[in-house]
Amino acid sequence: MTKHRKPPKGMKKRARPAPSSPPAAAPRRRHRWWAVGIILIIAVVGVLVIWQAGDDAEPTPPSTAGRVSPAQRHVAAVLNTYGGQSPENVPAVQEEELALAEALIQDFPQSDAPLSLLARVHHYRGDITKAEALWKQAAALNPKRSDLYESIGQASQRKDDPNEAIAWWRRGLEANPRAPGLRWQIAKTLVAQGQLDEALKLLEVECTLTPTSARNYYLLGQVHQKKRVYEEAKTAYEKTIKLQPDYYNAHYGLGVVYTRLKEIEKAKEAMARFRELKAQADSSEDQRIMINEIPHARHRAATFYVKAYNLFNPKQEAVIGQRLLERALELDPNDAHTWEKMAGHYFVGKHHQKALELFRKATELDPSNPLPHINIGKLYALMNQPGRARSSLRQTAARFPDSHLALAELARFYLRAQSDLPEARTLMQKAIALHPTADNYFLLTWACDINGDLDGALDAIQKAIALDPRNGTYRSAYERIQAKR
Repeated sequence: MTKHRKPPKGMKKRARPAPSSPPAAAPRRRHRWWAVGIILIIAVVGVLVIWQAGDDAEPTPPSTAGRVSPAQRHVAAVLNTYGGQSPENVPAVQEEELALAEALIQDFPQSDAPLSLLARVHHYRGDITKAEALWKQAAALNPKRSDLYESIGQASQRKDDPNEAIAWWRRGLEANPRAPGLRWQIAKTLVAQGQLDEALKLLEVECTLTPTSARNYYLLGQVHQKKRVYEEAKTAYEKTIKLQPDYYNAHYGLGVVYTRLKEIEKAKEAMARFRELKAQADSSEDQRIMINEIPHARHRAATFYVKAYNLFNPKQEAVIGQRLLERALELDPNDAHTWEKMAGHYFVGKHHQKALELFRKATELDPSNPLPHINIGKLYALMNQPGRARSSLRQTAARFPDSHLALAELARFYLRAQSDLPEARTLMQKAIALHPTADNYFLLTWACDINGDLDGALDAIQKAIALDPRNGTYRSAYERIQAKR
């Protein structure tokens, strides 16, 4: 996951990484671009920890006016009060969450992020009215945060006002036309109102923005089913199950569609699978109700401390930042994402060996996540261990063949090292098939150019420009390639 937070300096923002090294203009220039690539790695190591982590959209940067010393921060008092303790019940966790959010508002009165955090605290307490008011205050401070409009719309929906909810979600799309999830929210509400054609258009766009989200295709299947277009419904449900095999409602929908298509045996199989998965889910839900709620509450509080960390300058306020992450790990010592954040914190402090150890810890806790594996390879490169970097990135790409990030990072390494150049181009072609972003097209431009494929380079850079027309680096690369043809 797909999911912003403000990265520490030295790291790039999620989904907006700095462009890769520009394509080589000619063989005599390759050494220059290789050098640029080595410099850029300093800016990108650790960035993948931030990508796809599901945090809030980018908050406004905290104001530097009247900045107080870390020791004077109100949040320091919260850490002094609660640090080292293990809350024994949910009310104790909620008390700490409230104290943290209110302290952050005092420390960053002009930032939307603490208001959003406090809104979540009240939301988890069941006070939707107060949460909604805080989200609106945050949106007034940062009108471009589309996730705030999503939360406000959901609050309106809970008040049984779907039209108001849709209005807020549309405002979110005005703030960010490529915001993930908002079209799905609108489409789901429109389906309930019987407005299937408009819902279908929204879902088709949403599937291009979040192609790995199973819920998109499930809702798409429902729309086609209601429109009695059963072949399309079958395709959508099958795509849902491919993305999330335990999505039991998709199996039920598939069973209904097979029945309509007179494929009775397949319908029986789908319904049997639905009943099996539904029983498993119900059993798990019963277990969740029976278990102690404390671990879940501690995990939630830990995520709040990680969000708080993102508000502080990791260099100027490194000590308090580290304390925030340490408190998060006290509350939830098995959260891989927090270990990744701590690894990034040590990287910013130039403690590369320690960062490497912590990324390894993250891989142990969540071996299915390619991001810390990628960062390990990038760190090896930064530490001037190209052999280990190459081996690590190759293993990562082989282990996660569906990760465009893993493929692109290995291609970038090859291009910088001036080795395996045809393979670099192949890797980028695969990465773009998985995730056709402007930055991936730009990296493909470099790979094509360095392999002497000027037509391919020109096509790739034109696609990069189409996706990000304001990017001056892309336009400069386009002009260089045009001059060589």
